[in-house]
Amino acid sequence: MREIPSGFHAVQSLDSTSVEGWVQIEDGNWMTAASLKYTPASEFRGVQILDGLQNQFAWALDTMYTSDYPGGPQNADSGRLLYRYDTITLFAEAPDEEGWLWYMVGPDQWVEQRVISKPVKTARPEGVEGRWVSIDLYEQALIAYDGDTPVFATLISSGLPGNDTNEGLFRVWADLPQDRMSGFAGAPNAYDLSGVPWVMYFDDSISLHGTYWHNNFGYRRSRGCVNMSISDARWVFEWAQEGYRQQGIQRVSHEQPGIYVLVWGSGEYRTTGAATK
Repeated sequence: MREIPSGFHAVQSLDSTSVEGWVQIEDGNWMTAASLKYTPASEFRGVQILDGLQNQFAWALDTMYTSDYPGGPQNADSGRLLYRYDTITLFAEAPDEEGWLWYMVGPDQWVEQRVISKPVKTARPEGVEGRWVSIDLYEQALIAYDGDTPVFATLISSGLPGNDTNEGLFRVWADLPQDRMSGFAGAPNAYDLSGVPWVMYFDDSISLHGTYWHNNFGYRRSRGCVNMSISDARWVFEWAQEGYRQQGIQRVSHEQPGIYVLVWGSGEYRTTGAATK
């Protein structure tokens, strides 16, 4: 038996049917079902890029109707209904009176930049070769590159204010298919996350990893790490591993580092919640 201290905790269950009213968690201990809140893992998935990102697209970050013109109100009568995480093609852009960009997603169908996330290409940093990833804190998006060619894009959640994800150029120094993460023990903001999947550490204890406890990708949410859906984290992890095998790298370490991770911002990035980009 062990005591779980106060703070934010996430556990993975092994078997919720063995004993009525009790749930077994991954370390073999049991908890009452009443003390747990079930949160389904996100089903969001990024996209593989086949055209070099020549055609601009974005993800809708909220459920909304489009507007008839830049700066206009959502129109439930004539507008197109977009659902959260819908992929939309961007055909044109125009600013409104306040300077926010609006994107045309169809005939007389416009959305504002603060309610979408658009993958933005960036130049390959000097000295970077092979496979690497770019994390845009403004768009809360990740693009995986092979040389100068973007091959995959997805949404992420980076660090909240006070726990900001650091900008800069880093290299993965350790990777694990699964790891436990905890911090701030004894403090009100303590956290303990078991079985975090597809972990790639790049800035000391900051990592890219899969996230099963929230579905708020496209907005800041973490303690500094770069959250992805489980399926997307696995894609990036295995894509990086394939690159290591091609290079003859047996195990990523400080002495034999892995892929480069560029963290940057194409603008002043959004906080958690809708329309705050």
